[in-house]
Amino acid sequence: MAKKNTRNTKSRIVSAAWKLFYENGYDDTTVEEIVEESGTSKGSFYHYFSGKDALLSSLSDLFDDKYQELIPTLDPEVDSFEQLMYLNREMFLMIDDSISLDLTARLYASQLITTGEKHLLDHNRIYYKLLRQIVTEGQKKGELREDVSVNEIVKAYALCERALIYDWCISNGDYSLCQYAKSMMPVFLNSFRVKKAKNGEWGVYLTPTKTVPHEWFGEMRGKKILGLASGGGQQIPVFTALGADCTVLDYSTEQLKREEEVGKREGYTPKCVRADMTKPLPFAYESFDLIFNPVSNCYIEELEPVWRECARVLKPGGVLLVGFDNGINYLFDDDETKITNTLPYNPLKDEVLYKKSLELDYGVQFSHTLDEEIGGQLRAGFMLTDIYEDTNGGGFLHEHGVPCFVATRCVKK
Repeated sequence: MAKKNTRNTKSRIVSAAWKLFYENGYDDTTVEEIVEESGTSKGSFYHYFSGKDALLSSLSDLFDDKYQELIPTLDPEVDSFEQLMYLNREMFLMIDDSISLDLTARLYASQLITTGEKHLLDHNRIYYKLLRQIVTEGQKKGELREDVSVNEIVKAYALCERALIYDWCISNGDYSLCQYAKSMMPVFLNSFRVKKAKNGEWGVYLTPTKTVPHEWFGEMRGKKILGLASGGGQQIPVFTALGADCTVLDYSTEQLKREEEVGKREGYTPKCVRADMTKPLPFAYESFDLIFNPVSNCYIEELEPVWRECARVLKPGGVLLVGFDNGINYLFDDDETKITNTLPYNPLKDEVLYKKSLELDYGVQFSHTLDEEIGGQLRAGFMLTDIYEDTNGGGFLHEHGVPCFVATRCVKK
């Protein structure tokens, strides 16, 4: 019992310290305030820490406390790979919302130059024990590859998390760590997953959090599919495993390179085309059975030409699946708590927005109305057959259940 109380005392000090660091800043937080916030004593504080600076290395303890909280929430029926992705999302959401960027950067910098204990690499941490447990169970259930050791998979997972946090730090937190990791972690780690697409165990995304219903696709074997602005190795490998003949078009050479890397790893050669989807598509009339277009048309000012081209290259009865932002995100500031902009959002017609887009390096984006999105598809010769909404997956609007994305299924008449 005494041992448990000892651990709780240290945890209370660590939690209180990082809460105050986030709220007041590291330099403006005193040991006295930490003691008061934690409900402990100075004697207890100095029993565990030589001073305030020693708390910088305690971030790993704070992380482990969070993992301890998450353990009861893990559903044993959920695929082990998805459990790992869930842990990552929850941890990075906590970092986004409550951990100072400056102090996170200080911790990682200190771990690079220290000759002493490297807390982040301590394999006795709850973090590593939990990862090893999930990976071991995943291998037993046939969900994760058995030809790679548990330790190697855990090492790769931890390496990917550290790399993402490092990039977030040197980018001054200009993007949501949680959201970026949501798309990148599966790309980095999918090679450890046992391929189950052929058995019907698969899912792809048009929007941030909801998988597209399987019935939206129908039988995939033999279908000719165009991944429109769909590079990056996230959907095409699944479609290929299901027997489809896939082509991916993207303007980003980096995304196409990643697509090729995933294809090489999975044992197939993807057909990659670098082109601008705002221009006539480099394909013959009625070339494809299905077009898959995840959220991307926010980078396009005029949508009508895109829908007409989609109609041109799809066969009669062909399916167009599209994910798009409904415009709400563009109204708010980065914290999603204040309305700072008006609609339509168009940086090409607002010098201030244009400069901000370039400074923050998230590209020139445009809001679009439902008339432009759905109405444009109908006018191009499509029939709407289904629709669903989705949230951002994290942040203030998500927490309040505000749908900011839409996915549509249309069929060419």
